[in-house]
Amino acid sequence: MTSVKSFLKPMLFILLITLSTSKLYQVVSLFRHGARYHLTDLYDGNSTRDMWEELTPVGMRQHQTLGKILNREYIQNLKFLSEKFNKKEIEVYSTGFNRTIQSALSQLYGLYSPGNGPRL
Repeated sequence: MTSVKSFLKPMLFILLITLSTSKLYQVVSLFRHGARYHLTDLYDGNSTRDMWEELTPVGMRQHQTLGKILNREYIQNLKFLSEKFNKKEIEVYSTGFNRTIQSALSQLYGLYSPGNGPRL
């Protein structure tokens, strides 16, 4: 046990020095779609057939909240991204499913609140 402690202290020290002198160059964020409606009529019969597999309002809120967390970290704290949306700083990829496109849009709404983009 003593040898583990004697090994960890220098490693933690090296880690702290590395973190304090390192620079952030890129962030890759991978995520799955938020909460969605079910895939079959097992639960609600045909009453929700037109919404099957679509993102729910809860799923949209999940991604908006995640976007706000990313805003706080990468825009407010680290100043890694500009406060105003800049298409040269960010790339978004999605599959062609509505739920994944809505998830990406909801996250962007959280990351950049309305009024932080170009004037239309």
